[in-house]
Amino acid sequence: MLRKNKKKNEYNAQITKEISKLKSQYSQITTGNIQHFSNIPISSKTLKGLESAGYTTVTEIQREAIIPALRGNDILAAAKTGSGKTLAFLIPILEHLFVRKVSPYDGTIALVITPTRELALQIYRVLEKINSEHIFSIGLLIGGKIVF
Repeated sequence: MLRKNKKKNEYNAQITKEISKLKSQYSQITTGNIQHFSNIPISSKTLKGLESAGYTTVTEIQREAIIPALRGNDILAAAKTGSGKTLAFLIPILEHLFVRKVSPYDGTIALVITPTRELALQIYRVLEKINSEHIFSIGLLIGGKIVF
């Protein structure tokens, strides 16, 4: 039991240190020099999820939206289909949950509302991939149709 508590304390200390480092980097980074997700101050868990899903290069919309969103700014953006808008808003959501140490027991913390079932499913599938290293519970609710 003591060994388990020691490992848990070490893990919590490691996460706290990573969160501190991330927060300090939010105000220092500029969007102009970002080419890859590894250039953005995001958690190792999100970065691993992105890499395992095959996402490495940042698009223009992601470059311009992620950093301001991580700083807590509201974002209003428009871009063409396939430009990376989904990751541009999902990454800051995951990071805000991580930095606040949200657990699966905290209930609903983030909600994404979409105008179509197809878009909801697309967003859910991307989130499934990039959330793979986190402990956050995710769900998909669609009116009028069962989706597994």
